[in-house]
Amino acid sequence: APHAPIELGVQPANAGGAFVFGEPAALIVSAANNEPSTQRITVRLQCRDYFDRPVPIKDLTMDLPPRGTVSRTVATSTSWRGWYGVRVSAVSASGKTVAVLTPEVRLSIVPKPKGPTILGMNHAFPDPFLIPLARMAGVSEYRDWSLKWEHMEPRPGEYHWELADAQIDRVLDAGASVMALLPPFPS
Repeated sequence: APHAPIELGVQPANAGGAFVFGEPAALIVSAANNEPSTQRITVRLQCRDYFDRPVPIKDLTMDLPPRGTVSRTVATSTSWRGWYGVRVSAVSASGKTVAVLTPEVRLSIVPKPKGPTILGMNHAFPDPFLIPLARMAGVSEYRDWSLKWEHMEPRPGEYHWELADAQIDRVLDAGASVMALLPPFPS
C-alpha cells in the first residue's frame, strides 16, 4: 500500500555506488504518484563532497502520470572524483515539499585499479557483486579456506575438487587472486 501521495526513490546506477574515473557515473531517480491526477514535481538533489563542501548538481523536473511511476537517470559531472553524498527531496508545482528521501545516497568515483595491490582479505565475499567493488577499492587478494581436507579426500584415494573449484573460480573470474589454504591439515 502507498505510504504517501508522492513517493521518491534514488539509487546509484552501479551496484554499491562505485564508479571508475572516465566511466559515466549516474543516479537513477524514481517517483511514484499515488494520486488520481498527473503531478509535476521538481526533484532537488543536494550533493556534498567528502569535505562537506556543496557540489552543484541540477534539479530534475518529472511529470508523474496518475497512479504511475517514472524513472530518470541523472548523470554526474565528469569532473567528479572521490566520495559524494546526495540528499534528495521533491517539491510540487506550488513549491510544497511532497517527498524527502533519507538517508543520503553515497557515490565513490575512484581510479581504475592497475594490477595487484598489497590489500587482501581473509575470505571472499559471498555476494558476487561485492568482489569487483572491493577490487575497485584496491583489494586484489583473497585467502580461501574452502579446501577442507575432509571434503577434498573423504575416503583414501577418492578426491572431490568441485566444491573448492566453484568457490575459487568465482573469485578468479572477478579478477582477484586467491591464496588457497588447506585447513585442517591431513595427518
